[in-house]
Amino acid sequence: MGRRSQQIINLTKNYMKIKNDFEYLPIEQYEELFDLGLISAISTNGLEIVATNRDPKFHPRVGFLFKRSKKLEKAINDYFDGNLLVDAKTFWTTCRDIKSRIRTTN
Repeated sequence: MGRRSQQIINLTKNYMKIKNDFEYLPIEQYEELFDLGLISAISTNGLEIVATNRDPKFHPRVGFLFKRSKKLEKAINDYFDGNLLVDAKTFWTTCRDIKSRIRTTN
């Protein structure tokens, strides 16, 4: 087997691991969000997307999971209150990355 074939196999294994991680997360420790603007804004502010959830029952809706924290709660409240400030260029870059993630998540 060639080096390129092995790299593809490893990428596929890693993708499958990421794809199925949602099933094994203790859901009470995570917040699932669906609003693209909110997800982009809080990701731009440094909060990490832990996993994605694409449930075929709710297609084409994709949920993004974040670890629950005071920082996440404050960011969500600030977003809906209109007080969350983010850099516009970074926001749109993050938004494009998230859209790409939605399209490539099976």
